[in-house]
Amino acid sequence: MKKISISFAIIIFFTTGLYAVQVTFYMGKATVIRDGKTIRVKTGLEIKSGDVIKTGNKGLVELVYKDKSRVIIREKSTVRIGSSTIDKSESPALILGSLTSKFKKIQKGSHRVYTPTAICAVRGTEYDVAVSSSGDTRVSVKEGGVDVSNPEGSVKLKKGNDAVAEASDKPEKDKKEKLSQWLQNKEQEFEKNPKDSAQKLDKHVGILNAEALSNETFVQKLDTLFTDISNRDTLELTGREIQKVKVMIEDDIMMTESVSDAVSIITENFKKRKVSIYREFEKIKKDSNKVLEVQEMSYRDIQDVINNYMKAHDMLMGDFSKDANDLFFNESDLDKVKPEIKKYDVK
Repeated sequence: MKKISISFAIIIFFTTGLYAVQVTFYMGKATVIRDGKTIRVKTGLEIKSGDVIKTGNKGLVELVYKDKSRVIIREKSTVRIGSSTIDKSESPALILGSLTSKFKKIQKGSHRVYTPTAICAVRGTEYDVAVSSSGDTRVSVKEGGVDVSNPEGSVKLKKGNDAVAEASDKPEKDKKEKLSQWLQNKEQEFEKNPKDSAQKLDKHVGILNAEALSNETFVQKLDTLFTDISNRDTLELTGREIQKVKVMIEDDIMMTESVSDAVSIITENFKKRKVSIYREFEKIKKDSNKVLEVQEMSYRDIQDVINNYMKAHDMLMGDFSKDANDLFFNESDLDKVKPEIKKYDVK
């Protein structure tokens, strides 16, 4: 078996954003918003972290990753690719509308699609995702399997399964239904009672806030672990713990940014229609931005922790060699890296 240095294994372990993203096909009305400026969509356009893609009526955009995975953004949809906060992030975040993803299998970890109310983790599959005007999510699996989670719980889906994840509720398997019909029904519900959606999103943001504060406290304690590292086993355990927290923080940032983006669309729709509803959602947006500030601080802090970990590793391990697969991951370890699902009582 080929050996690899432990230093290189750790670099792989902490690397994100392995695949460049390009537009390979588009039709109808479609735009890319980058740093507040609108860019014309064209074949071959490279999509960068933080770019927002919008499609209009009969619009469609196909994105292809370096590993040949594909994401097809359907009409009347808004998708952000990665986050400007997370270095080299390229996972799609569906803010509104629908998309189809066809992800290739990867050796370690999972591809992810984010929404305001769900994280969809896959290791090679095809599935559809839809997000309603209220931020609720529906997932429909065509091939393979998908783990759908949020801070309230998780559900595993296989071929033919559907699930719904609504704000402040755990994901649940649901009856088979066309995504277009589901979106239409949710639109009618939202228009009829937007206050109900506001209350759920407000609670959802409160849950994300509680998790953000908990993560930041834990990150601050991580640095103290390095004073106790005296052997290889402790080093490995610490590295795994750091990776778990890193993944959790990145997932939370992607979800909270998706909430903020979704609520921005809602507030714009109600700004001139109903001031009272506009104000409720405007408050939710401000609260979600405050949560993001805490999460971004945690992200910076975890980067510092990783740098300190690398220094501790170099001091302790030197030129020690170990197979990278055995060092950090084997197939049974993959699920352990996913964020732990926590419950919070939010008034």
